[in-house]
Amino acid sequence: MQKSSESWEEVEVYEKLAFLLSAHMSVVEALSIMKYTETITYLKKGIALHQILKTKKIHTHIVSRISQVERTGTLAQACADIAQTLEKEREIKSKITLALLYPTILFLVTTGIVVFLVAYIFPKMLPLFMTSKTALPMTTRTVLWVSHSVIHFWWVYVIVIFTVVVFVLHKREFFLNHTPLVEDWFKAQKISQYFSRIGSYIDSGISLDIATTECAQVEPTIRYKAAFIHVAESIEQGISFSYVIEQHSLFPKDIAPMLIVGENSGRLGDMCKKIAEQYDRKFSNLTKKYTTAIEPLAMLCMGGVVGFVALSMITPLYSITQHVQ
Repeated sequence: MQKSSESWEEVEVYEKLAFLLSAHMSVVEALSIMKYTETITYLKKGIALHQILKTKKIHTHIVSRISQVERTGTLAQACADIAQTLEKEREIKSKITLALLYPTILFLVTTGIVVFLVAYIFPKMLPLFMTSKTALPMTTRTVLWVSHSVIHFWWVYVIVIFTVVVFVLHKREFFLNHTPLVEDWFKAQKISQYFSRIGSYIDSGISLDIATTECAQVEPTIRYKAAFIHVAESIEQGISFSYVIEQHSLFPKDIAPMLIVGENSGRLGDMCKKIAEQYDRKFSNLTKKYTTAIEPLAMLCMGGVVGFVALSMITPLYSITQHVQ
């Protein structure tokens, strides 16, 4: 199957497809209006839609969802849910990007200022300090050592920074799951995503055991994948969803009572979506809270570092002036 220019990763694609299918059009008719001629060609050859999407390297959870609803005939509802899910994921990425943007800019600016002062300005003042008979203060000696190491051993700093970045990226899941504050933030996002998908599956007519199995298979993180697999296997053994969630330490205790209400009322799908909305709000609130706290801390750190370097340059100048007088 040749590589296609047709996009299947945009929210608007699934929104439009859901609208056309809800108007009682066939998949081929809907895709014809959307001018997805390559996909239509493969469909007419008997290739299922989820198999076509799989070759296009679309996200696993979308392929899995399409695969299940093709059997139940609820593709329109599934496309609407996929559009909503993609929109939420886009919002989450936007929130994370905005949360990290300000401290990242401050870090880069601070680094640039410090490197400029240490590697360019400080060496020009060094002869004056060395000819002085006054003892250099600790701050100046510290910056002097840093300046010397930056100029002559800059490659060591590059290696260290590169190693740290690679290590953090390799162990990012560990840091997300075990760092204080970040752990709660990451858990809220994962729980919201999990129950949103479960609710969408159930509302599309897919059984709970299949829904939990599919959600477990598409989960990328090791810790949550293991938890979701445990839930799926327990449900296949006939254990209730609410009981499994209640007994598992990864899930907050306030979820199980809501699931019990959903199971008893026959509206488990709606209740799962309510849980997803609740934890999505928690995720948004934590993101806003942490962002608000990071900004002044970043400013303090920036001011402290630049102030330390500036003090190390001003203090010996003041001592030299006093000595001359």
